[in-house]
Amino acid sequence: GSLMVNTNLISLLLSIPRSIPSSWETLECRLPSSLQPSPLIISHESLLNEQPLLTALRSCDQPIFYRDKHGIGPLSQRVWLAFEVKSIEYVTVLTEDIEGTKVQWPDGTVQTDSLEIVQRIQDEYPQNTPDLYPDISMAVDT
Repeated sequence: GSLMVNTNLISLLLSIPRSIPSSWETLECRLPSSLQPSPLIISHESLLNEQPLLTALRSCDQPIFYRDKHGIGPLSQRVWLAFEVKSIEYVTVLTEDIEGTKVQWPDGTVQTDSLEIVQRIQDEYPQNTPDLYPDISMAVDT
């Protein structure tokens, strides 16, 4: 009966050769998000020294996301997650400012409020799933 199945399962598991645990890089490559192109990441310091790079950013056709270089600011994490979950191509500029989150949109608009940025992400990219603000009844019914 079930005791025999469990014994067979244990025997099978014990017969599998033990391997070295996967590295983070190996595990990361298995994630669906790894199939998306990585965002361009630029340090704020390089912007100060590279006029051509600064000029190119001003005419960028992707949102430019300014966030703290350590990734610990909760407001920048909120915006970063929204970009990633919606699979939106964007450019990241790393700054020293933990509280300073802003997005410069291709139309030149600059936003600094993380909730407004997330709302604009949803408004600009409604075709990218998931919906960041699903209808309450839809969320409750499913």
